[in-house]
Amino acid sequence: MNKKAFTLLELLIVVVLMGVVYGLVIYTFSSTESAPKHMDDFRSYLKPYVSKSSAELVCYDDCRRCAIFSNSQKVAEIKNDHFSPELKTYRFNVMGDFNPIRYPDRLIDEKFQNVCLSFTLYQNDSSTPLFLEDRGKVTYFPTYLGSKQEFSSIDEAKDAVYPFSIYPTSTDSYYYQE
Repeated sequence: MNKKAFTLLELLIVVVLMGVVYGLVIYTFSSTESAPKHMDDFRSYLKPYVSKSSAELVCYDDCRRCAIFSNSQKVAEIKNDHFSPELKTYRFNVMGDFNPIRYPDRLIDEKFQNVCLSFTLYQNDSSTPLFLEDRGKVTYFPTYLGSKQEFSSIDEAKDAVYPFSIYPTSTDSYYYQE
């Protein structure tokens, strides 16, 4: 007998295999989100994850990987292609001293990871005050008011943003002193 066509069983096997491969490809691309392309995107990127209290962007593994936590639960893994391993973070302490931030190691995916960045957005739209120094540029993220500011050096940023220039007027409003 001369066979010139595929049998129904052979066609079904091919269709099933194509479906499995297609499903794996879609799952792979949908499970890893892209990190914010610009530092402006932190707030808007985290906003959908803020539920009852806060959402936190945590970068680790020499800033190669990031994750989003909502209410202390990991909700997304992010491929980080924005920050370099040389990223440094700073803040003013309660005494007004300007210090680098040393984040404690954090348990992520059942392994303690060295954290290089942690940025938290709260339900009231306030955030962690941060100075980020990366690739020769310094970016300041204010806590309550205003948008990010960019500087050419850490000394310029420190002098321009002094911690006691913001005074509370009530529990939920602030003003800047010029």
